[in-house]
Amino acid sequence: MSWYFGGTRRRKKFAHEDKALAFAKEQLWFIGEGKMSVAGKGVDGLSDSERETFMAAVKLVKPVGIGLIAALTDYVSAAKVMGERGSLTLAANDFVKRAAQVEKYNPTSEVVEELLAIMEEELKIKPKRRRDVQTMRSHLRQFATATKIPIQEITLDTALAAQNHEAALYFAIGFFTGMRTSELQRLQWEFFYTDRNTIILPANVTKNNRKRKVPIQPVLKAWLDLLAPKRSGKVFASDKTTVRCIDFARPLMPTKRGTGKDEQDADWWENCMRDSYASYRAITTYSVGQVALEIGNSEPMVRRCYFDVTADEQDAKIWFEIGPKGWVPPAPAAQPGGPSS
Repeated sequence: MSWYFGGTRRRKKFAHEDKALAFAKEQLWFIGEGKMSVAGKGVDGLSDSERETFMAAVKLVKPVGIGLIAALTDYVSAAKVMGERGSLTLAANDFVKRAAQVEKYNPTSEVVEELLAIMEEELKIKPKRRRDVQTMRSHLRQFATATKIPIQEITLDTALAAQNHEAALYFAIGFFTGMRTSELQRLQWEFFYTDRNTIILPANVTKNNRKRKVPIQPVLKAWLDLLAPKRSGKVFASDKTTVRCIDFARPLMPTKRGTGKDEQDADWWENCMRDSYASYRAITTYSVGQVALEIGNSEPMVRRCYFDVTADEQDAKIWFEIGPKGWVPPAPAAQPGGPSS
């Protein structure tokens, strides 16, 4: 084998033709990459054993489609991370095995519970983070309830849909129970007795420190079955839920008649959902005492604020029929003392 390097003719003898051809291809590669000093022999060049090692390494990385330097850099970095805890091959095999399981199916709820378990373990080391973990637990479990798809399919749109889900649940309970904003924020799923169609608020949750029973209207039950089939813990993650839900609703509010201004420019009064429920419930039941017990106010106040307003029976009927798509409202029961049909 003969070639020129730096204006000097070089020669090298081989016992077999295949070795000569391999050497020639090697020199061509060096020349093409501009590695003339490496291709040479002597002080700046490689020995025969070094050259064979180099070419063997090039052949190993070629099927992967990456350069030798890139492969070595990645390997060295990974080896430093592994240390003496095992081989990179075993680690890679374990990763592929886990990845295959993830690709098959990983419900978001399972991933959330695994993450919460890790956070609970970390509390043993950092107990001061207990409040943060409690908040995360509430947020993540609500998110898992709202996203009934594998974790791999969650996108930004999914996250936004979860926010819409929280708002839908907040407004459904608020508009169809007449609870105060403060009561909604303290609500626990353990207060719901769906088998009895009743919500029992403990004394420490209500404004007047008296236990109160609130009926679960058929329309609310339909919303709960859709939005919260699995129920545990706090209903809403934090006090900020109210702000988030109201901010979500503002762009959906219609334009005010005669002003051209959006309703979102006006204030959302704190207990507007409570006022709506009480007004429509009053015209539906014709019972001051019943409405007073349901919303936790005195009978004189209920009579003055809700029975003396101009509420329409048809509007009340429509109000309690605003259920999920496809839901059929049950036939209304006759109310004692009400108008005859």
